[in-house]
Amino acid sequence: MVANAMVEDRIKGLSAASLRRIIEPDKEVVGAVGSEMVLPQELLSVWGLGLELSDEQWRKLAREELASILDAGIRFESMLMAGFGLMLGYYQDLTDPRVNYILHEIGEETRHSRLFARVIAQLEPTAENVFTRGPLCRLNRLISPRFSRYRLCFVSRC
Repeated sequence: MVANAMVEDRIKGLSAASLRRIIEPDKEVVGAVGSEMVLPQELLSVWGLGLELSDEQWRKLAREELASILDAGIRFESMLMAGFGLMLGYYQDLTDPRVNYILHEIGEETRHSRLFARVIAQLEPTAENVFTRGPLCRLNRLISPRFSRYRLCFVSRC
């Protein structure tokens, strides 16, 4: 079928592009987050509310908010990887170019998550993630597994 061949060619092209752009965070992203302001005040959640915060409070808030964003990134990417892994477990033809691309994507998400975790550790956040305990944690554990059950858009068959 012509449409299927076009999809397979597209997936092979994406896989080839993925190989050319691999960045290993532990080797190629060197350095560390310093103690300075990591986000401009204008990007912080309380900007424009008229709060009178000291420079140190702005700095701390910026670090906490960036750590929260990166934390959410790791959690989102883990759900994406879980969905990919579930799809691979049910895929009939493991030689299909889509499988190769899925494996590339899992590798990419893993590299992102490792980098995010390293930056979070350097930011030294102190705020508690409300989704890791209590009623919101229970709600999260109820809802999150359902997301990994949905087949992803580019996979048309298993």
